[in-house]
Amino acid sequence: MTLTSVPSPSTLPTGPFTPTISVRKSLPIIIGVGLLVPFVLISVAVYTFIYRTEEQSWHDRQAEAAAFASTTVAHFVEDALVPLDTLGLIQRTYLELRPEFADDLLQQNDALLELLRLDQRGQVYVSAYRDEATLAQQLTMRQSTWFARALAGERYISEVQLTGDNALYLIVSAPAPDGGVVAARLSMNVLWDTVDSIRFGQTGTAYVIDAEGDLFAHTDRAAVINRVNMFNQAGLSQLRAQPDMAWSGITTNLAGQSVLAATSPVAETNWLIVTEVQEAEAFGVSRTALLLLIAIMAGFYAVILFVMTRQLSRYIFQPLTTLAAGAARVGRGELSQVIPIVRSDELGSVTDAFNQMTTRLHQRDQQLAAEAHQRENLIAELQIATEAAAESSRLKSEFLSTMSHELRTPLNAIIGFSGILLEGMAGQLDPVTRPMVSSIYNSSKHLLELINNILDVSKIEAGRVQFVYAPTPVRAMVDDWTTQISVLATDKQLALKTVVEPQVPPVLKLDKARVTQIAINLLGNAVKFTDAGTIVLHLQWDDGLLFLRVTDTGIGIPSHALGFIFDEFRQVNSTSNRRYEGTGLGLAVVRKLCNAMGGSVAVRSTVGEGSEFIVTLPAPIVSEAELVS
Repeated sequence: MTLTSVPSPSTLPTGPFTPTISVRKSLPIIIGVGLLVPFVLISVAVYTFIYRTEEQSWHDRQAEAAAFASTTVAHFVEDALVPLDTLGLIQRTYLELRPEFADDLLQQNDALLELLRLDQRGQVYVSAYRDEATLAQQLTMRQSTWFARALAGERYISEVQLTGDNALYLIVSAPAPDGGVVAARLSMNVLWDTVDSIRFGQTGTAYVIDAEGDLFAHTDRAAVINRVNMFNQAGLSQLRAQPDMAWSGITTNLAGQSVLAATSPVAETNWLIVTEVQEAEAFGVSRTALLLLIAIMAGFYAVILFVMTRQLSRYIFQPLTTLAAGAARVGRGELSQVIPIVRSDELGSVTDAFNQMTTRLHQRDQQLAAEAHQRENLIAELQIATEAAAESSRLKSEFLSTMSHELRTPLNAIIGFSGILLEGMAGQLDPVTRPMVSSIYNSSKHLLELINNILDVSKIEAGRVQFVYAPTPVRAMVDDWTTQISVLATDKQLALKTVVEPQVPPVLKLDKARVTQIAINLLGNAVKFTDAGTIVLHLQWDDGLLFLRVTDTGIGIPSHALGFIFDEFRQVNSTSNRRYEGTGLGLAVVRKLCNAMGGSVAVRSTVGEGSEFIVTLPAPIVSEAELVS
């Protein structure tokens, strides 16, 4: 496997290669001191140079391997979370109509063994599985950690789970936008295959542990089943002191071999990737070089002395100096420079690899610059579109406000004249004409109510609503409400009850007209959707807030409709043959007025049992000075 991770320029060396320059300066002195001293010093210098170069090379390869392995495992996790996110975005009604959608998602990812969607009560309403429904059959599902964590809004990945036939799996869960939970069971075999595919060098391997050091995925699966803790190993125990859990060094693996290891965290999890290569391979070149140096220099001392004094600088130090100088320029950001390749051996290969790396860095920077330019253009376009949409919305609100106001004048005239005709002020109407005039009168009033609601919504959206706060007697205001609604309630033989708690002050600072509009809308809705029973108006006050509750024993509101009943022109049953007539603007006006006055409105409802609307409004106590004025 080829690792393609590219280091950033900030990690490259910026100065000359110190061991090379030290040996070059000391070489004439070594030759002059004597035969034995130059032999020892040159041997030590060459070995140190090779050892450090090899050590740095393996550290870099380890870092690249750990980063690549971390990315590979992170992709495994991301691929597993994509079906969960997709299933969580689909509405429940669609899933209940097409339960095979979950099975299609399951078949698209070989790691998925089971996929299910639950509501907030832990009820499974869609599921798919390959072998057996393990998660969906749990009797203690609501007490399960994965359900509780996801219900609390967290993404959760469990520890390794073991079935009765020693099959290992993971449980992954995530919150759904509607408040429910999406969960999946993942096959450890796919994760193991992913980890097994990570190889570098002759003995380089990788495995996964969690933040507590427990082995998660390893080529030795028995170690995973036995839950071996790698922090108990000699070297990995140092991870406890690392804040980012990143570490590299020499330790002992499960087979008792000395290895060079490095760690890297896996995104979106509490896992760590550990890569290791046997120390014998990591430092094999330097050890072989040491033996060769001793053997060659012992037998051919005179030849080595000549080569060291005449050829070492030409064939080793000068190319390394050139390479180090090029690395320093790259470290300063000169990514376009290319180091000339004058040799075709290992140093030439290193130089060629270095040039390829700088080329990729240069291409990456150009690509990032192009992407940044595209993002800037997209942001500009989105800003223009947003401003156009805002202007369109403003013009729409102004148009509706103006037209609604213009329509009210002729409608008021129609209502007035039709009322005069119905009362006989222009003469008694015959039995044929009277129902027609009555229909004109009622239809005009209904249309005027619709236009008034549209005018209110438009004014609020356009920011043209003015609130007049004044001292308001609470009991008298409530009496006015009950007087207006009692006629409607009596017609339907409904009981209308009013409860004003003793702690409610007698006078509060309110916009009486707007509060009355809110209350009448809610009470009118309660009467309209209640066929039998009781309607209760309940007022409470606490710490400057007025709580107005309207409770009925009507038909109730389905749970799926609670999210849109406050939207304009939205009704639970919007078909042409619906039983209850209405414009769908009453509750929208209530919510917009509450928000505009710094309050809120909420609803609780059960189908067949009734509904409760709770309005919260700021309502300070009126001071004595305000009462006098």
